[in-house]
Amino acid sequence: LYAGDGANNGNTASASNTPGLSIYAKYGDTLTAAMGYAGCRVNSFTIKGELGQPIVMTAELVGMTGSITTLTHPTATFSSQIPLMFNNVSVIKADNIGSITSGTTIKVQSFELTINNNIQSDDDAGALGSRGPTVLPMGRREISLKLSARFDTTTTWDEYITAGDTISALRINIDSGVTAGAIAG
Repeated sequence: LYAGDGANNGNTASASNTPGLSIYAKYGDTLTAAMGYAGCRVNSFTIKGELGQPIVMTAELVGMTGSITTLTHPTATFSSQIPLMFNNVSVIKADNIGSITSGTTIKVQSFELTINNNIQSDDDAGALGSRGPTVLPMGRREISLKLSARFDTTTTWDEYITAGDTISALRINIDSGVTAGAIAG
């Protein structure tokens, strides 16, 4: 996961990166109009999974402008891929990030990873003469991870107790078994 540079969507700033997303949403029963939101950035997103359930992601977006626009009717296409289930997830623990590839797999029943960019969209994002935000600066990024595990063996319990306040590196590996093409990256 690359954090980005705060101004562009890529992991490094370059002319080819786009500075925001555009989203069109249809509300109600009208067939001819929609709301268009421009300059959108991801404020926070969560990836979570639990036993017997598909892996899901939710995102909260913040936009610069919104306007009514003509609705185009794209053709709906649906993937033939089955949902990515929790049994394709492994969590690896190591003493440091350099040894994460040779770390130990820990058994978890669920996980929830949340990344919050704390985008400022209130008065701090505006400017005189503008009704909406003129910039969406990122605040201090917060990352939280919740893991649920059963402590039904002494090995698991001993590892938890002896770890104490030491820092560990964790890697959540989600493998669908399907290789994405080169274009998808």
